Amino acid sequence: MVIQYSDYIEEKKYTDLSSKNDGSLECYNEDAINASILNILLTNPGTIPFNIGFGAGLNIGIFENDSTYISDVISNALDIVAKYEQRITINKASVEVTAYSDGSTLDLYIPYVINSTGRSEYFYKRLAF
Repeated sequence: MVIQYSDYIEEKKYTDLSSKNDGSLECYNEDAINASILNILLTNPGTIPFNIGFGAGLNIGIFENDSTYISDVISNALDIVAKYEQRITINKASVEVTAYSDGSTLDLYIPYVINSTGRSEYFYKRLAF
């Protein structure tokens, strides 16, 4: 199946895409953004060739059950998400993290605004490492 530009615009098959002035398409669907956030959070730094700064590596540093340590790790992770997911603005003051006593499970709630639409959305995931 060949997907043409008109498929995106006229038939509205792909509602998470919008046309930009340079002819490219921009994705702003919250599911796509949430998948991107999860990818950034779980990718270990140094694993992407030619972009060694990409990734927050949450899966390699959450085993401490110290709230200050977890706060620092999450703060760093949010900075990395903000750097690489530029379709959104994160509301850092409203981020909620629940660390479980097993030392390897987190509930992560990250509210954000989609820059192109102004719509408020959120990322929520229970991460078990």
